[in-house]
Amino acid sequence: MEMTTIHAVEKPRIRLEDIRITFPRTDGTELLVLNGVSLDVGIGEFVAVVGPSGCGKSTILRAISGLLTPSSGRVFIDEQEVAGTPDHVGFMFQKDALLPWLTVTGNINVGWNSEACRPASAGSDAGS
Repeated sequence: MEMTTIHAVEKPRIRLEDIRITFPRTDGTELLVLNGVSLDVGIGEFVAVVGPSGCGKSTILRAISGLLTPSSGRVFIDEQEVAGTPDHVGFMFQKDALLPWLTVTGNINVGWNSEACRPASAGSDAGS
């Protein structure tokens, strides 16, 4: 997927700079998924990324959330380069991501069991 550079915001909340993402194939070659993607999103802006299935929309979100490291290019949130998953960034998957072997309460507690997500007043059990 190739996109035109969009830099309309002086101090963006989210900035993608020339993102390129490839995935390895079983034959040793690489599958080019995104190439040359640059985008700025300002504070309070609502942005929709639209395209057919498989064009890279979720891949862009995974890069922004730190779940996927670009092959080249850089991702910034609040002018800080993303290296790993930022504590203040959330990501909702397209499909349910429940752990089928856990109860409803157990699935809810998965998020609370992360130190980055646990408020000081949170208990260890969502049902308490």
